[in-house]
Amino acid sequence: MEKLYTVEDVAKMTGLTSRTIRNYLADGRLTGRKVGAQWRFTEENIAAIFTEASSRKDVSRAAAGEVEAFLKPQSRSSATVCAVVDYPAESAEAVAPLVQKLTDQYNGFDEPSLRFIYDFDEKNGVARFTLIGEIAMVAKMIKTIRKD
Repeated sequence: MEKLYTVEDVAKMTGLTSRTIRNYLADGRLTGRKVGAQWRFTEENIAAIFTEASSRKDVSRAAAGEVEAFLKPQSRSSATVCAVVDYPAESAEAVAPLVQKLTDQYNGFDEPSLRFIYDFDEKNGVARFTLIGEIAMVAKMIKTIRKD
């Protein structure tokens, strides 16, 4: 019997947030199957979104798309900010504890308009965090980055 993974498992394995995994499901980048009311994924499902070298580009494109959407003129109900934070790191593994802290913090906010995208640029040794949302929430996440 093959092992099945939950949304939360996939998020931990990939360094993405649960919300991002759900967005990948919604836009078709990730496929899986429902067991009852829960999504489950095989290793093949997970590998399919990260098998090619373009996988990093997909994450970067997602961040670029979020920033582009933020910059389009629109009415907002509160002050909103977009921040891109580059954090030097020797490897994705070295920054994994910080990514987990930020993921936990992000998932703890009950704010659907908050966006958090993480990417690691191996060539330049930089973790990039794209944060979009209400000023106070983004500021809290930036403080978490600064503390580390």
